[in-house]
Amino acid sequence: MPLHAACANPYLDNDVVEFLMQQSPTNSLTLPDATGYSPLYHVCSRTRPVCSLLDENETSSTQTTNVNAESSLLQQQQAALYKLISKMLPYYSNFDGVTTPRGWTLLHAAARQGWCGVDVLQLLIQQNPNQLYARTEPQGWTPLHVACGATPTTNNDAQTAMISFLAQQAPTTLHQPDATLTRSTPVEYAVRKHSLAVVRALLEPIPNHNDEDSHGQDSPYLSPHRSKSRGTTLLLHLAAQWNPHVAVLEYLCHRYPHMVSTIPAATRVWSSQRHSKTSTTSMTLMLPLHWACATLAPLANIQVLVRAHPVALMQRDAQRHRTPLEICQTKHGAASYVAYLQTVTNQV
Repeated sequence: MPLHAACANPYLDNDVVEFLMQQSPTNSLTLPDATGYSPLYHVCSRTRPVCSLLDENETSSTQTTNVNAESSLLQQQQAALYKLISKMLPYYSNFDGVTTPRGWTLLHAAARQGWCGVDVLQLLIQQNPNQLYARTEPQGWTPLHVACGATPTTNNDAQTAMISFLAQQAPTTLHQPDATLTRSTPVEYAVRKHSLAVVRALLEPIPNHNDEDSHGQDSPYLSPHRSKSRGTTLLLHLAAQWNPHVAVLEYLCHRYPHMVSTIPAATRVWSSQRHSKTSTTSMTLMLPLHWACATLAPLANIQVLVRAHPVALMQRDAQRHRTPLEICQTKHGAASYVAYLQTVTNQV
């Protein structure tokens, strides 16, 4: 339908959308198209019109000017989107926010794109606050899950502000696992994908209960991570596998110093194939440094973990009894890792 196509096109002038709205019957403005999306959902799902003003080859002064121009352009685009959504929302006054058969709301759509700004999120939440807690099917994602799991955008400040705002509006969703196989939380998605600014925005408002968690138990603020093959582990152990930004890993080591020396307690998981409870794999029973070596994380990340807990170089995992060096020696293409670990191990 023309209106739906116009709403989905980020490069089309909003005057065209408003003209088509005026020409369309009022009762058709909320109707879904063949894909199940309403016109407003298409607007909220818009990607940002790409017209970057940044060039790595330019001088620093020119880059500064272009950064300011880029920020100004983004603000103009956000204002235009806000204006269009505010004109469309009155037609959805009796709308529950769910716009697709799989439970994706307008707030999910806006959060996924990561550029529309906090004002648009506020506008959508005012229309229906329940969207904050709505979950998609079958993934079980709230808007915060979607925002934290989205690909980082070039306008990182806007995305960080949006994620922080959603966490403030629905703090109980911050550590709720989704319904996927990995049972991931928004915090875990953020650690896996985003910059230090995003991770800090999520974790800084939360009390750090290191004393209560010094024995390796999951913090009440860090939900367990479960799958069919692994039992409960801690956030730093997960981060060691995911190859996050070095700054993120350093921050987690500083915030949760007890985790660098903690081997999670052995747990038991259900094996549907054997119809019995079996012990978790040896991968569960390792320090973060062992995890990083087992997955051949970037060498810079391994160096962070060595500095945080050098004693781990001499420790063996709880089941296969291997040191980090011995783990790397079993990996193909790990010569640089082996050389580094041999050097630092000899210094311990």
